[in-house]
Amino acid sequence: MKKMFIAAVLIVSGLLSACNQLTPIFRERAGN
Repeated sequence: MKKMFIAAVLIVSGLLSACNQLTPIFRERAGN
């Protein structure tokens, strides 16, 4: 149970960091 919770936290943190890196790219494309 604890391992699944840790895995979920790692996945969520990874998705958040990926979104943070992709957000500026989407903003530039939307601005153009």
